Amino acid sequence: MAMLPYMTQSHRHTKGTPYPSSFKRKAHLYLFNQGIHSSTNHSLFDRKNFLVACDPRFGRYLTAATIFRGNVASREYAVLDLQRRNAAHFTEWIPDNVSVSLCSVPPVGQKQAATCLANSTAVQELFQRTQETFTAMYKRRAFLHWYTGEGMDPMEFSEAESNVNDLITKRQELTGMKSNYAEEEVYAEEESRVVVKNKGAFELTFKIMMTQEREQHLLATKKEIASSYPNFQAHAAASWAEIIEELAKASEAIASSGPDVKLSDLSTLPPEKVQEIRRKGTVVIKDVVDDADAISWRHQLEEFVKANPDVEASSWDTQALTGPVTGFPEDNKQFFQLYWTKPQVEARSHPNMMIASIWLNNLYGNSDNGNLDGVDLSTPLTYADRFRIRHAQTTWDTFPPHIDGGAIERWEDPAFRTCFDDIFSGNWRKHDPYALSGRLNARSSLYQRPNQASIFRTFQGWLAMSETAPTQGTLKVFPDVLLSNAYLILRPFFRPLVPSDSSEIMDPKNWEFDISSADFPGIIPRDGGYTGPRPTPELHPHLLLDKTMTSVPKVMPGDAVFWHCDVVHSVEEEHTGTEDSAAMPACPLNEAYVQRQKECFLQGIRPPDFPQGTEKFSGTGKPENLLSPMGIKAMGLPVVVN
Repeated sequence: MAMLPYMTQSHRHTKGTPYPSSFKRKAHLYLFNQGIHSSTNHSLFDRKNFLVACDPRFGRYLTAATIFRGNVASREYAVLDLQRRNAAHFTEWIPDNVSVSLCSVPPVGQKQAATCLANSTAVQELFQRTQETFTAMYKRRAFLHWYTGEGMDPMEFSEAESNVNDLITKRQELTGMKSNYAEEEVYAEEESRVVVKNKGAFELTFKIMMTQEREQHLLATKKEIASSYPNFQAHAAASWAEIIEELAKASEAIASSGPDVKLSDLSTLPPEKVQEIRRKGTVVIKDVVDDADAISWRHQLEEFVKANPDVEASSWDTQALTGPVTGFPEDNKQFFQLYWTKPQVEARSHPNMMIASIWLNNLYGNSDNGNLDGVDLSTPLTYADRFRIRHAQTTWDTFPPHIDGGAIERWEDPAFRTCFDDIFSGNWRKHDPYALSGRLNARSSLYQRPNQASIFRTFQGWLAMSETAPTQGTLKVFPDVLLSNAYLILRPFFRPLVPSDSSEIMDPKNWEFDISSADFPGIIPRDGGYTGPRPTPELHPHLLLDKTMTSVPKVMPGDAVFWHCDVVHSVEEEHTGTEDSAAMPACPLNEAYVQRQKECFLQGIRPPDFPQGTEKFSGTGKPENLLSPMGIKAMGLPVVVN
């Protein structure tokens, strides 16, 4: 029997232990040391016994050859009967595509043996994984210089990728989607029958189609931007060189700590201090609450965790959090999916937190005289987030450098994109990270991914509940929001001409304008949407993150740290605090969210932007725990006047 209906489909695979063979590819032997049961033929077609990492249920057999050796009863090699009962997994357009061979002489040292050599379209899984890995590495030019240095032409990589894509496409065609949407697969056993819905072929094909569609969409987004701004290539290239030069200067001048001010001094800060805060995008506000209150809240949170065993017993699952309170790391919980504990509710509504939020909101303005109807910078709203209590002497790299509040949306959403008009237009020095007009209607969560903020936060922040200093697990930031915005926004439009580890990577001459790829460095597909931006030293070398990520100054209990919504930030290995505050002004988008959040608070369920679940635990905060009339209003609740 011919095992190769097409020469391009000559990728045979079997199951079992490797065995010397005359077959050129993937010919292996599956041995049975003791008596063969009637499930032998099923074992031959079981994915667990494949020596190629793919699942036959996700494809169709084009051909298969089975060989039985030794004293084998007829019922033990009823392969044709298995084929008949599982017709959906065997192509119908190749007659007699399964052969059975018998040999009464067993292998030396064995009583019985069975071998299956098959040609299945399920092998596309292997090619798909290979293609995805190759694409990810090639986009980053990983190890590329090793091959080009030996004389390999870069076009050969593209040709190889195209060939693999052709293999995947051909196997999808041969799988025959029509016969796989609703077919049932039956593995007949002596004692039981297991029915499995065969959706694999559809799922694989859908995944590939979605990947291709996603790349086409991202490429279209990039080209749309390039065509929307006059002389985009020339302006972008000139800006790119200037930004790289400025980053080199800034990396030498960045101080070891950022600005800090007292809450009582906010209204009288000199203009140069305010400008420093605006440029760095980060500030420590001292004495927001009394030390005793902050320490008390920390103790209450620790007691809350102890009083609710489910907190410690549960596990962290970012995909679907529907059970009890969860935290991570799993073996030493420090970050908790808790939103409405009494200390959190009190801290958010503290009068001084409201004062700090109003001051931060008013750092924003209307530089282009756009319409600000419905916006009130002096009416803060509350955005509920989680809390964490970091333990000493622990290592935790969960929060590398990143930006919250919009991933691919920064380029994809037309309203969000207008926030960076000056950068796209070649006037990057005029970019104002504090201009309100574009942000009010920007959609930062187009794909509704869990843990992606859907509202406009002017600043994020946390309130310290213990003394924390640099090297003790505090916050680290890139302290120049103008430069980081300009660099990150233009980065997708340029690609390096030298390897990322080359000493010449910093030279602007070794970068070229390129809108032929769908790559947005630092933007990562996840949960049906995207996460990021996540700058890295390899993808964003000019940021010099190892040198420029700066720890915020020492904080004491009751101090608060705030950072602009565009600031690149990370967290050191050890930290005690609560990332549980955010400044956001009253505007239609935020007010609509707060109304939904209010209902979650009253019902004891998680806020709308987070994976859903209940918080029916002892000590959960109530409306009466809100500490100030402004804090009550910030939660969307009515203020009762006595």
